[in-house]
This record gives sequence, C-alpha cells and structure tokens, in this order.
Amino acid sequence: MTPRDIVCLRKRLGFNQPRLARFIEINQVTICRWETGHSKPAGLSLVVLRALHEAVSTDAGLRRILKFRDLAELIEAAGLL
Repeated sequence: MTPRDIVCLRKRLGFNQPRLARFIEINQVTICRWETGHSKPAGLSLVVLRALHEAVSTDAGLRRILKFRDLAELIEAAGLL
C-alpha cells in the first residue's frame, strides 16, 4: 500500500492517526511513518491494512467495520480466534 492509500483508508474510516493506531493495535508513530513514506507496512500489518481497505470499499462494509472498537474485537466476532 502506498502512503496515499493509507491516508485514504484512515480518512474513509473517519479516524485520525492515533485512532487508527489503536484500532489496529500498533504505535501511532508507525502510522505517521507509513503515511509519510518513511517506512512501509509489512507482514501482518500489511495484511490487515489490505483487508480493511477491501472491507471499507462499500458503504455497507464501512458500517460493519465501524461497529467494532478495535481489530481484536472484529477478529473475535468473525470467529477467527
């Protein structure tokens, strides 16, 4: 994902950097570094961002995602844990 993709995803969710960081359970500085191009998401973070990007591509998907406080709650509701 490009820095612009991450900013667009965050804005689509209606989150600021700290809120997105809390939602996906990473450090806010990491979000800032991704958005400015100083680093790139990799591994599980990249998987999560891509999944969120896909999920919020529709209004219905966005509403479903916004029902959850954080990624852990979403994963638990999906029965993945």
